[in-house]
Amino acid sequence: MERMNASINSGNDEKGEERSIEGFLADSVIFVTGATGYLGKAIVEKLLHSCSRISTIYILIRSKNNVSIEQRFKHLLENCLFDEIRKKNPEILNKIHLIKGDITLPDLGLSSSDKNLLIERVNIVFHVAATVKFNEPLKKAIQTNTESPLYILELCKSMKNLISCVYISTAYSNPNISIIDETIYDINIKPSTIIDMCNGLNDELLSVLESKILETFPNTYTFTKNLAEKIIMINGTGLPIAIVRPSIIFSAVKHPFPGWIDDSIQGITDLTIGACRGIIRVINGNKNNKANIVPIDYVTDTIICVAWYTTIQCDNTIKIYNCTNNGNFLTWDKYTTSIIKFSRKLLFKTMIWYPNLIVVNNRYIFKILIFFLHTLPAFVYDIFAKLLGNKIRIMKYVMHMNSKLHVLKYFLLTDLKFQNDNMIELQKNVKTLKDCDNFIIDIQNLDWDKYIEKCILILNTHKYMSVSKNSLTRSRLVTLYWIKQITELSLITLLFIFVLYIS
Repeated sequence: MERMNASINSGNDEKGEERSIEGFLADSVIFVTGATGYLGKAIVEKLLHSCSRISTIYILIRSKNNVSIEQRFKHLLENCLFDEIRKKNPEILNKIHLIKGDITLPDLGLSSSDKNLLIERVNIVFHVAATVKFNEPLKKAIQTNTESPLYILELCKSMKNLISCVYISTAYSNPNISIIDETIYDINIKPSTIIDMCNGLNDELLSVLESKILETFPNTYTFTKNLAEKIIMINGTGLPIAIVRPSIIFSAVKHPFPGWIDDSIQGITDLTIGACRGIIRVINGNKNNKANIVPIDYVTDTIICVAWYTTIQCDNTIKIYNCTNNGNFLTWDKYTTSIIKFSRKLLFKTMIWYPNLIVVNNRYIFKILIFFLHTLPAFVYDIFAKLLGNKIRIMKYVMHMNSKLHVLKYFLLTDLKFQNDNMIELQKNVKTLKDCDNFIIDIQNLDWDKYIEKCILILNTHKYMSVSKNSLTRSRLVTLYWIKQITELSLITLLFIFVLYIS
């Protein structure tokens, strides 16, 4: 009943204006976990950007790597993401309040006063915090991704004014299903059993048992997110809760500015940067498979709109939203071709080899090519660098990227299909809102070529590398091209001589 009453005025102000997300957010008190991460900070910024009338945003932060919560909070607010807000309305940043806590601890590690504060004041919850490392040790992944939703749900059940809670999962939480619907699938594993096992066994024994526990799951990330969804299904009954499942999150298409990307993102960004520098030259994947990449602002806007839409639902079912690029598909062939094209066009100062990228389906051929195209060139490069007194070494980086490619291969080789009926329904309802143009929740008309070019441009001006259009860099590109041609010709000649010799 409270949920129904709370929803009556959702998106409307006291004067009876047209419904809007801005009206929905006005005077709201919001609690966000994971606000220092890529997606979390983007949500916080968009909330403030969308509605200056927000009352308060509480963000949960823990100390990390000997950095205090105050320092992490300060670093968050100094991010270029908030530049526009700092210029136009800097006072609004004072609405962000720091809450000390840890999602892996019971009661989120909250002090009694902070817990009571959240219980009394919070209306909307965004549970974004997670470990997104695909190969995270099972115990840590369980504590962060699976147990934390339990603690969030317990807190939400105590909140006196809660009208909406959004949990951020992943589109890959059900990797053993080829066509993934917007539903929570039942698996023959009880989350409580896995949690008890992880808490009862030491890390060494868990490491031995990990492959058996994961079974059809490619990594601990997808496994623990799957368990988290089941926990929400079991324990979230009666709460105004929804689940958003983003696929592969990449840079912004529009907000806060085209191409925006954060330091903390890895995965697809690592692959892109490595390829642009000419270091990654082969990946293990199927070039015809869909690269289910989605812009960060598309995901952020979807999450905020879901928070609104949850308040006007007339039943207590937990809705799931597959936040993918359905209907505007991008293949890995198109993606890799585009990043190589634009890496050559934009001329990277830190390019060390002529950019070229091969997508190989066969794992045995991939292993052979990764030796000849990654490991061997890195070894030769480091020898010459040492002889010339150059301190730059790339073997360590290449080995690091090889391990990353191993982790990413599941997403490059697997072609999952996603149903998105709930997303379509959400899009239709958001279009009726006064401020619908401020929220990108439909990317049917996104021009992938222009999007990728902007992504590469921003990455080049980022801390990773620099863009230059001077003659030196153009000359360097030509030089690298001829070095590549001579090297490949030499290898083919040596291989031909070797074949003649053994025959």
